[in-house]
Amino acid sequence: MLEVIWISPTADSRDVIRQRLLAEERPLYLPAGLPLLRQTLRDLRLGHLESRVFQGFLERTFANAHRNWRAISPTEQRVVLGHLIRTLDLPELAPIQMKRGLVKAAERIIREMKEAGIQRDRWPQALSQGKGPAFARLAEAYQTYLEERSIADRQDLLMMGAAAIEQKGLADAPSRVIIEGFATLTAAERRAVGALAAHLPVTLAVTYDPDRPALFQPLVASLGDWWHGATPAQAAPLAAPAYRFIEAPDPAREIAHVARTIKQMLLEGRCQPDEVAIISNQPDRDRELVRRMMAQYGVPVSLPPEPLISAPVVQAILALLQGDDDAAKSPYLKQAAGAAPPLAAPAPVADHCAALARFLGPLQIEQQILGLMHGAAAPLDDEAAALGARQISAYRAFLRTLVRLERTHQMAGLPADLTVTEFRSLLTEELTEATYPAQNRSPGPAVRFLVPAQAEGLRIPVVFVVGLADGAFPTARADDWVISDRQRGAHGLTTRARHRQVQRLQFLRAVRAASRELILTRSVADASGAALLPSVFWEELVDDESAIAKIPATQVTPPHFDRVFSPGELLQRLVQVLRHGSPDPHEIEMASQVAHQAPDNLAPRIAAEDARRSARYTSHDGRLTDPTVLTTLATRRGDAHRYSASELETYAACPFRYLGERILRLQEPDEEEADLDAAEVGTALHHILAEFYRSPNLDLHAPAAEERLAALTHQETARATARLAPALREAWRRQLLKQALAWLAGERAIRRSAAQNAQPEEQLTPTYLEWSFGQKLRPGVDPRSTTEPLRLGNYQIGGIIDRIDTDGLGGYVVYDYKSGRTPTAGDILNRRVRLQVPIYLIAARRLALPGATTPIGGAYYGLRDRKRTGGIWRKSKKAVHGVTYHGSQLDDAPFDETLTALETHIIRLMDDLNGGDLTVNPRAPCPAYCPVRTVCRFDEARLEGKTGRAGKEGAE
Repeated sequence: MLEVIWISPTADSRDVIRQRLLAEERPLYLPAGLPLLRQTLRDLRLGHLESRVFQGFLERTFANAHRNWRAISPTEQRVVLGHLIRTLDLPELAPIQMKRGLVKAAERIIREMKEAGIQRDRWPQALSQGKGPAFARLAEAYQTYLEERSIADRQDLLMMGAAAIEQKGLADAPSRVIIEGFATLTAAERRAVGALAAHLPVTLAVTYDPDRPALFQPLVASLGDWWHGATPAQAAPLAAPAYRFIEAPDPAREIAHVARTIKQMLLEGRCQPDEVAIISNQPDRDRELVRRMMAQYGVPVSLPPEPLISAPVVQAILALLQGDDDAAKSPYLKQAAGAAPPLAAPAPVADHCAALARFLGPLQIEQQILGLMHGAAAPLDDEAAALGARQISAYRAFLRTLVRLERTHQMAGLPADLTVTEFRSLLTEELTEATYPAQNRSPGPAVRFLVPAQAEGLRIPVVFVVGLADGAFPTARADDWVISDRQRGAHGLTTRARHRQVQRLQFLRAVRAASRELILTRSVADASGAALLPSVFWEELVDDESAIAKIPATQVTPPHFDRVFSPGELLQRLVQVLRHGSPDPHEIEMASQVAHQAPDNLAPRIAAEDARRSARYTSHDGRLTDPTVLTTLATRRGDAHRYSASELETYAACPFRYLGERILRLQEPDEEEADLDAAEVGTALHHILAEFYRSPNLDLHAPAAEERLAALTHQETARATARLAPALREAWRRQLLKQALAWLAGERAIRRSAAQNAQPEEQLTPTYLEWSFGQKLRPGVDPRSTTEPLRLGNYQIGGIIDRIDTDGLGGYVVYDYKSGRTPTAGDILNRRVRLQVPIYLIAARRLALPGATTPIGGAYYGLRDRKRTGGIWRKSKKAVHGVTYHGSQLDDAPFDETLTALETHIIRLMDDLNGGDLTVNPRAPCPAYCPVRTVCRFDEARLEGKTGRAGKEGAE
């Protein structure tokens, strides 16, 4: 039941995949990578499609089939290999035992042998020359360690996942499995595909070009006899994108020209930020340049995480560990000058980690960075502020790495003491693999920064392929110092020739991603001035007559600034030039031109920039100060206004979003949706569950409950999807029914647990469904609802509670259903940005709801994951509610005190709102979608130095 089809790089054959996904009743979509999965879901708008990255699917299958086994983490894998290298008798490795990268080389060799399908008894034969025998013994000891402890690494667990499919198939079998996006298949992946095909219809779609068969020979070899049955997917050829070539004097000006070109496109309306991608074969080299140049030209960009070991603050800490006390290398560690190294003698990893943490604590590195940021002679510009914020983020990630290393070493059960040198080597290996989030938060669409492998299957209107120099794309690969190239070829491992083929395939992926315009760029010299030869890929295409143009290095100069900046951005650049100066003569010329054209605007603009960069919230941060505006706000949002619970929750999370969404009523133009959005899905599920519990003579454990739920789902789906295509209606009916049945299974489990652990009079029963207070009664709400509002201080609040469960003793629990991500308890107890549940708990008691006198708890009830998190509960009633999240369970006195404190917090929030606090100051992480994202000026680095809350600060 296996169908292999090949997708031409020169035809949009993905349309065939899309049509099959839509046509199948219950397809399971398994792409090779996450970008391809996201692009498919975005193109199809099928949020209900069952999908998972292929490797993640096999890992989950392994976890379900082998519950007595566990997967080894990359950190633990490095710890184990490092321990074995130190303790085994491996004289061949003694001279390089502490060499950085030795552990990584061992991990790579073991991985490649397993991926090539080399059996364990053939490892010594595969590694029979040079230092190979030492690595063979190391691999054998590593595998023995795993098996003795019932642990599997990534390659083993993929094989075990494939074996589980062979033995049991899939429990909830889909109608068809569609697999896409592979350049080759490893032994484990091929075995898994074959196992799936033995039980289910499987379509395997692979990219292949019959005009260049040698390039795809590894793919054909990995498919084996399957390839004889492969057929091309029928699709129309793609229109060739317009493409051009840009040469630059050096990498900095290369990326600067890319940034200017993108900004010009955005200003001319030729594209949106998320319709542009920059593809680099050396992301670690280009990431910082891209971030800096895009920020300079005001282009939002989405960057991958940054390597932790390259952060200056981490480099300074490593210098201290090596006994280098030259404080001039880092301004963050000035007071550490002359300090003795924090580690001195052999000790367990936990002791080394604890000693290092104790040494770093008194240095107050975060405070030093903040002091440098806010104690500078002149206010920092955005670039300097962002740099300081990134260093704080890197330092926190370093501390988390220490904790993870300590825990992992304890979990691995390795008792040996490490010398200081060995610990430094181990820590450096871990930092080499660790990353920390790039400080590039953008409230709206952003340019994507990708590596070529992530471009597989994507169709992006404008693509820049940068860094096309020899040695960079394609990258050079020297002969392996462990296994010779000839040995590699004999045993099916990656050779230099195969590496060259892979690089060419990566280039094909990058070029293929462009649908409208392709721009190829290179530097003629590196940063030091040394000449760079062009990439062989550049030379193959540069003489093509169909190219638009070739821009030589002599023409890559900054264009007129009025062509790449809007008037407001020009003025902001002028402020920065006047404040800090600029080495760029073009910027100085631009500053003089703007100063001559708009002298009246300069003083207010500079004053506004000073205020926004000050340590207090001012009117330029969104703090309202005008008396007329405050009077109008008090009239509209004062004592007579009736707040809703969701409205207050929006304000608690972000005052500026509240301003745009609730007061200014900003919203994007309505579009005709071809699918249900998240709000419609949530509304449909709310109606289904409310009507289900209103059913007469309901027996939750009887088979009739499933029938009733199916009937209600069919009825509600017909109403909600009336405007959709018939195929989508049925797909949504299945998806909603699946969620509803999963919710029913969770409800039954809760009831069974309560019946076993609590007295009958203590057991909870859904009593009030869609109970409304403080609002006009509307169809569908509980008939016992009230129009009386909840009064807190001088304010009135209304809302609709999804569900209230009561017992026979006056206790009650409130639930707010969530069809998306479920909040955490910390959102209520610590950050205090989730307020609906506390408001509902207070309202049920204050408004004298019959049977609801003593709150037992309340929570957000996830309809997708069936979790009841983000709430607060009485610990004494655990037998009744059955929640196991310890952070949300409180004793009776703290529970009542917490509700009182939250009530005071809600009143203070409404006081702040009426006092004009509408600042750009989010108190929770910005969501993926925000209605004010295109006008928000949130800057995390600038807010680091603000003191106090905006509502309590005076305006300057």
